[in-house]
Amino acid sequence: MSETRIDELLQAVTAFLQNEVSGKVDSYTRYHLKVAANCLAIAQRELSLNDELREIDRRAAEQYGIDRSDGDIADQISQMIKHKTLNVDQVLLDYLHERTLKKLEIDNPRYSGYLRARELWLNNEDSEQ
Repeated sequence: MSETRIDELLQAVTAFLQNEVSGKVDSYTRYHLKVAANCLAIAQRELSLNDELREIDRRAAEQYGIDRSDGDIADQISQMIKHKTLNVDQVLLDYLHERTLKKLEIDNPRYSGYLRARELWLNNEDSEQ
């Protein structure tokens, strides 16, 4: 059995598509190849950052007494906000901010909105200390 990790496999396939295949196909296929490579990169980031995202949700579940067996924690929190059964306070805002930044880091860490929000968040944390 191979000892190759899944993130290494995703990275190898992405590199192959970008370096070997991309220059040998028409522009229509090249566009779809870039989309596929981007999907693989998202999957790779999700694998590497998903534990951090789960930890953010675990802390929120503990804070708000949410049972993880009842479904996705973020979905439960959004329903609680929608139905006004959860007070919007700084702890909740911090959770939403931290979770949103982590999801953006997974989805597109080069996104200018993510980079700016992260910079503002880190500067805000530094000024509070």
